[in-house]
Amino acid sequence: MAVALLRRDPVARRVDREIFVLLGVTAALLMQLPGAAYWPNDALAAALLPPSLRAAFGLRYGAAERVFYHPKMIPTTVRPEVLFPPLGPDYERASTLLSLGLEAGWRRRLARRAAPRAADLYLDVATGTGLVARELRRSGCRVVGIDLVPSMIDAAHRSDGIAFVLGRAERLPFPDAAFDGLTVTYLLRYVDDPVATLRELARVVRPGGRLTMLEFDRPRALPVRAGWWLYTRLGLPLVGALVSPTWHDVGAFLARSIDGFCDRYAMEEVWRAAGIVDVRTDTLFLGTAAVTWGHVAARPSGAT
Repeated sequence: MAVALLRRDPVARRVDREIFVLLGVTAALLMQLPGAAYWPNDALAAALLPPSLRAAFGLRYGAAERVFYHPKMIPTTVRPEVLFPPLGPDYERASTLLSLGLEAGWRRRLARRAAPRAADLYLDVATGTGLVARELRRSGCRVVGIDLVPSMIDAAHRSDGIAFVLGRAERLPFPDAAFDGLTVTYLLRYVDDPVATLRELARVVRPGGRLTMLEFDRPRALPVRAGWWLYTRLGLPLVGALVSPTWHDVGAFLARSIDGFCDRYAMEEVWRAAGIVDVRTDTLFLGTAAVTWGHVAARPSGAT
């Protein structure tokens, strides 16, 4: 019966299609308001847009994300080696715009929690253009930045005491206990196994050394979460579009990426499952980001 609503005229059908796409996306947005996790999502999805109507308009329903979407409207690629190569030249300007200027302060908090000493050697994972590496360098420590995207490293500002290496966080090209400490930024949402990746990061840090991470988060308080929801769904794509069409797509993708990770994982539990001890978290800007840190456990006597 729903398909019978379609008009025969091709132009009218195209208008109908766009209207129903907007209705579907509106329904998706409403379903992701704070508290949506308690809704009967699959039943509600079937009631709002039954399969016949979804098929007629090319809509899909992602049960995990509780979202209707059209394949052309929302980016589906999350692999960093695909997402990030075009972003290098504009990365620093865009990150400032998308975070409304807050990210510089977040990096400073990350560096303070990392607490490098002048004699230390630190590894900065997912270094991008080296923003965190440069912040760490202010302490006088030496830094190695690693990233898997050549264009990001190409856009990095070179300075004494910082070296850049191409490589994957899941398979670091360094021996065990090679570094005094490690920082990582916006990584775990892009890996298949966050616990295994954290274990690999901990492997290259000496026992007792500190791991420190900056990552986006989802606010818990309902009024704040409502504002966060509006900004991530509407503001991020619009602000990204001020930089380039590619950054518009990144802005549209980020909300889905953050939600997907927060739905599946509790960050401190992931860290403890990886064997990291003394795990603590600083909540930043009303819960929209967080700095998490902990220490590599001492290896048992006789362990190799």
